[in-house]
Amino acid sequence: MAPIAKALKYLTVPAIDKHTATIIFAHGLGDTGQGWEPVAKMLNRDPSLNHVKWILPHSPQKQITANMGMSMPAW
Repeated sequence: MAPIAKALKYLTVPAIDKHTATIIFAHGLGDTGQGWEPVAKMLNRDPSLNHVKWILPHSPQKQITANMGMSMPAW
């Protein structure tokens, strides 16, 4: 029997201040967590969000029927 879920690779953007919250952000089709790292870092500079740790997972590669079977990051 196959495992229920494979471990995903991900990036972490740590909280600047005392860590009291975590956001797990799932990117869109064809993107990766790396594509959103600059956004998470920018948001962390906002005083109202600098307590947040960001988890940016990378989706696995899948063949996408709507894109002629092309393999790309997809959930």
